[in-house]
Amino acid sequence: MAYFSNGSEGARFEEECSTCPLGEFPCPIAWIQTENNYDACENKVATTILNYLVKDNGECAMKKLILKSKLLK
Repeated sequence: MAYFSNGSEGARFEEECSTCPLGEFPCPIAWIQTENNYDACENKVATTILNYLVKDNGECAMKKLILKSKLLK
């Protein structure tokens, strides 16, 4: 999700982050998404990369990978 077009899309991402297994550790996905989502919407490559990291429904690919691999318990 390279660009949050409204507050509810941003809220969905924040809700996803609130249950992250990383807990209080800094998340590179959230940081990249938050810092670059507006500028990325005009760049096809950047949009594609951010869409790999965060799906349109706000689901974080990294969170899914962490839970699947059980890196953090």
